[in-house]
Amino acid sequence: MALTLSACGGGEEGPFGESSSSVASSSSSGSSSESTEFDEVMGLYDASSGVDKNYYYIDSSGTLTAYNYLGDGADAGDNCYREAVEDDANADITGSSLNAESSGDYSIDIGGNTVTLEMTGDEITRISAGGISTVGSMALTLGGVSFRLTSKRATDLSIDDITSMMCE
Repeated sequence: MALTLSACGGGEEGPFGESSSSVASSSSSGSSSESTEFDEVMGLYDASSGVDKNYYYIDSSGTLTAYNYLGDGADAGDNCYREAVEDDANADITGSSLNAESSGDYSIDIGGNTVTLEMTGDEITRISAGGISTVGSMALTLGGVSFRLTSKRATDLSIDDITSMMCE
């Protein structure tokens, strides 16, 4: 098993210096008034690193979709988003589904390894994988699959903002 770790945690400051006290992660796209077992974790998460702006969305069925903003300092492309491809952050886990655990936490299989998202209410409070546990963000390569997960919900945009700015 190959393992690469990068973790940071704790901070309450968003990518533009704003407080993360408000959450902009609702979606009218395909939303339903019915409660699901993924309501607590559903939303848009900011998996950005430095000038590379990346997000992932967990929908009401627990499916994860990763997005890359092409107009950032890393890509220097158009002012639009695309679903993560090839070397983009989280491209390998786009389409993966979370499992709801009886404890109220969630898990996801990544490269044959279980990654756990520990929850308190509707907040991810800890991310654990392969005997490593952290608060904040975790970037790993497990079983040849690279990923970057975070507990930080996006506060500067919503999933509707992203889907309305998809690259053509």
